[in-house]
Amino acid sequence: MNKMYIVKYSTGSHEDYHQNNLFVTQDKEVADKYVEKFNRILNNWTDYMALFKNEQGYRDDKKCTTAISQRYYDVIETNGAFVEEIEVR
Repeated sequence: MNKMYIVKYSTGSHEDYHQNNLFVTQDKEVADKYVEKFNRILNNWTDYMALFKNEQGYRDDKKCTTAISQRYYDVIETNGAFVEEIEVR
């Protein structure tokens, strides 16, 4: 059977959880490499955004520029990429 690989990432948790499809491919290696790169970049951004947290873990507007303030929760709420395998019939 032919297999396809959907590369996805998710955001939120519990009631605001959502999966986003990025692309589909027949090449598992391409999918795995993309997920690895996506998650590495996300990790770097998450570490950077941690510099702008207050003691309660929320964005500290005194430490943020406008650009960081607008993107802070987009980065923090992104969970990471993964691959979903499907069969083509």
